[in-house]
Amino acid sequence: MTEEKQNRQLASTLLKGLNMLELLAANKELSVTEVSRLTGQSRSSCHRLLATLEAGDYIYKTDNHRYRVGLKVLELAGKISREIPIKKAAAPYLQTLAAKFRETINLGYWDGGKVIHLDKVESNEILTSDPRIGSEALGHCTALGKVCLAFLNQQALEALLDRYHFTALTPHTITSRMEFLEELKEVREQGFALDKEELSLGLKCVAAPIFDFSGQITGAISISAPAARMEESLLEKAVTSLTETCRKLSRELGAK
Repeated sequence: MTEEKQNRQLASTLLKGLNMLELLAANKELSVTEVSRLTGQSRSSCHRLLATLEAGDYIYKTDNHRYRVGLKVLELAGKISREIPIKKAAAPYLQTLAAKFRETINLGYWDGGKVIHLDKVESNEILTSDPRIGSEALGHCTALGKVCLAFLNQQALEALLDRYHFTALTPHTITSRMEFLEELKEVREQGFALDKEELSLGLKCVAAPIFDFSGQITGAISISAPAARMEESLLEKAVTSLTETCRKLSRELGAK
């Protein structure tokens, strides 16, 4: 085997292993048979790759012989997230908003085509929303997603929407591209986005954009609460505080 062919084979194996890690991260736990079925790889090949990932502590095997993502992945994710400037800069603003509104405050990070939940301060109220750190905020039915997409340049937005699926999650979810583009136009004009029970019935959310030194969208902050508590008076106060907070944070990140 030539060195070039061997390098290609190693790269292919590495990619398969990383894809397998992503698959496990997206599921609570999987057996070798389930991994084989979902990846289309042979059971023996999956077993070897899983054993390699397990040896590196990236995954672990449960007592019932199923695999889960290991703590090393969380450790790496933590190191990476700490290096993202917006997270450190936003932290005191999240705390201030949480103290003021006593609702869940979320920080979304625009990461090359999708919005990732980067940080949050949870509410102490009985009924709350609980987005998982590292999970994606869907573009068409979350306030974080809408506000980030609204401030993309037209070419990037159209390219993203060409491959986007408008899945209906509640009766209020926007499911047509035309309607969504109208929604984004309104978001740009008013400077904030709303989720009116579009992701989950009984949950409302409002978000405002954060810009970086180049004037590009880099993330957003949202306030989410049960619909019963997100009354018009609270919504108006949340919009005012959020937009002001995000303007301050944007300036801190170098935006003009």
